[in-house]
Amino acid sequence: MKRLFTILFATMLAGQAWAYSFSDTCSSGQVLYYNITSDSTVSVTNPNAFDQYKRYNYYLPGNLVIPEYVNYNEIKYAVTSIEDYAFYKNDRLESVTIPNAITSIGSLAFVNCTNLQYNEYENAYYLGNAENPYIILIKAKSNDINKCIIAGNVKSIASGAFDGCNNLDYNTYDNAYYIGSNDNPYMILMECKKHSIESCEINNSCRFIYDNAFKDCESMSEITIPESIISIGNAAFSGCVGLTKVEFSSVENLCSIQFRGMLSNPLYFAHHLYINGEEVYDVVIPDFVTSIQNTFAGCSYLKSVTIPNSVISIGEYSFYGCSGLTSVTIPNSIVNIEEYAFGNCSSLTSISVPNSVTRIAGKAFGGCISLKSISLPFVGGGDGTIDALPLVYIFGNKYFDKGMEVGQHYYSGFLDAIWCNVPPDLESVEITNSKDIPLGSFSSINKMSWLKSITIPNTVTSIKDYTFENCMGLKKFIIPDSVREIAKTAFENCDNLTTIVCKAIIPPTINDDPFPKIDTIYVRPELVDSYKSAAGWKRKEILPFYSISVKSENSSLGTIQGDSLLLGDTQLTITAIPTEGYHFVKWSDGNTDNPRTYATAKDTSFTAIFEAHIAVTDDAVTATCTESGKTEGSHCSVCGEVFVKQEEIPALGHEFVNYVYNNDATTAADGTETATCEHGCGTTDTRVKEGTKLATTAVTESAANAINIYANGNTIVVENATEEICVYNAMGALICRDAINRVRTEIPVNGTGVYIVKTGGVVKRVMVN
Repeated sequence: MKRLFTILFATMLAGQAWAYSFSDTCSSGQVLYYNITSDSTVSVTNPNAFDQYKRYNYYLPGNLVIPEYVNYNEIKYAVTSIEDYAFYKNDRLESVTIPNAITSIGSLAFVNCTNLQYNEYENAYYLGNAENPYIILIKAKSNDINKCIIAGNVKSIASGAFDGCNNLDYNTYDNAYYIGSNDNPYMILMECKKHSIESCEINNSCRFIYDNAFKDCESMSEITIPESIISIGNAAFSGCVGLTKVEFSSVENLCSIQFRGMLSNPLYFAHHLYINGEEVYDVVIPDFVTSIQNTFAGCSYLKSVTIPNSVISIGEYSFYGCSGLTSVTIPNSIVNIEEYAFGNCSSLTSISVPNSVTRIAGKAFGGCISLKSISLPFVGGGDGTIDALPLVYIFGNKYFDKGMEVGQHYYSGFLDAIWCNVPPDLESVEITNSKDIPLGSFSSINKMSWLKSITIPNTVTSIKDYTFENCMGLKKFIIPDSVREIAKTAFENCDNLTTIVCKAIIPPTINDDPFPKIDTIYVRPELVDSYKSAAGWKRKEILPFYSISVKSENSSLGTIQGDSLLLGDTQLTITAIPTEGYHFVKWSDGNTDNPRTYATAKDTSFTAIFEAHIAVTDDAVTATCTESGKTEGSHCSVCGEVFVKQEEIPALGHEFVNYVYNNDATTAADGTETATCEHGCGTTDTRVKEGTKLATTAVTESAANAINIYANGNTIVVENATEEICVYNAMGALICRDAINRVRTEIPVNGTGVYIVKTGGVVKRVMVN
């Protein structure tokens, strides 16, 4: 299967990449920074939030009043959250007033704010306002407290608030310990009773699950998160290697928990996620989310993710190990993609990184071995040239241990290392939006012998020396309209290059012959004579090429595969590939061949027309004893495509079980028994019933007369028998044996009817009434 790797060359302005939407001066005089999280809400952020070395450079002195609302571009936004690191190490801050609308606080938002004044309530420190002083629980008063009653109006709890409080008295519910308020003793689930628990029912009034609450509970296989939960702490389920099912009540419930300032994903081992009983495969992240950090790491069930424009950062390990992820949409709002963000997404086939991204950290796509196409931004070098992004760094390589940032270049060793960890099935490279291709850009790509095609854009004017040197797998190269010059060694040692298509209207200047092993060049039909007389080109055989434009009438219904150039007198093949649920109808000129070959020497265009399948049911056929049947199936009544194949059901064959004795034994032969087929076809089977042949032993008349056999009620009486007595029913089945009694033997029987009595040489039928 061919793989396409799209490289986006784009010149970007060097300088600060702002990690916020806008700033505004609040009523207390300080400048606050905000991220827009929806059409009507914003979050407070640190302008240096994505630079761990600069976060603490953001200082706000004095008494801060965070506003309830802020205006930007004539839109009024409610301030509803405080992001990670928002006031990190802000030791000049003395007090903070929190608006009522705040519902979440990010991790480490107020860490090391050493001069910050807090509100106190029952052994804990809070931030809030005059109306509600206890909106955010920041931390316990000390590690020595043994009791803490939580304020009932608290909306958020900071990560690590109770770390080190080993003497706390807990409330117990099922297999977990809690602390809470007077009205709700189960407000915060602190920890499980012991790591060996196999299950835990979370109290349905619990609002917070604390950091590491279920850490290393290896035997727990599933858990239900009640709708009351608004926050799950860092690594709450870390090490729960047996946890394969986590149940949420709704998507909103999941998202409001998953994105509230976590440093790490608490559900790392929850490989299967359920919403209201149904397993989730596709996730659309809601627009109140501003950053993603480890959120879906290890979720192997996930197949697709849509990220909203509110998100500006994809953090470390965000989708690491999502082996089922096949597609992801990254919006233009994204600024950073951190280390291993998509690491080991082994099923990811395509990804497009927008130009808004100014940082792609190490091994962001390491282990993405199935990528078919990827579009990546490139960084301007400042002198009008375009520098190549170190792809090996993005995919992971020992030569690189730093990220690529605007204005900084970590390209040493790039060309010698590029082949090491690039997806192994990559066959094609496409470069877009570049003026010049850097000298020797692909000169060491010979180690990727599988690279079969390289496409450059219409903006390139010059192909320099050694640009494609040693591209041994390259067989065809298309020179775009814009190229005016091709250096002699541009294709040095491209020994398998056999086809050159030159779209340039003016024959490019060539130094000597850059294609010494190629005899034929294909150009536009109207330019054949021009090339035949141009310096350098006139030594070649010049033949026309024709452009074949092929498209789908509706790309959501189907796509097209095939070449777009007809070279000389050859022919090309195009194939219409319908999307599931649709079928190919015809080409725009009425032709219905698919695949279709084309060999007419002229430019032309074709449009493939697709229609939805019309499904009909193929009825099931019941199998009989002698004839096979079929399962129910279905197919398209128009194109004949089979949706559900009918499977053959083998013939049942006759089945004979209940045989009935025919009472036809003689002294010469055994009798017979007959059964009717159980499947109801009416067929019968008759077989010999062994052991029913009548005895032929001769006896004297006096001896026979001496033995008297008769019925007395439901008892058979045998008198004067000298040998063993055997009694059979009318079907010939033996029902009794009795020892000899010379005078009288009584044999009780069940039911009326004819019985056969044998003793010695005497056989007699007896009617029991």
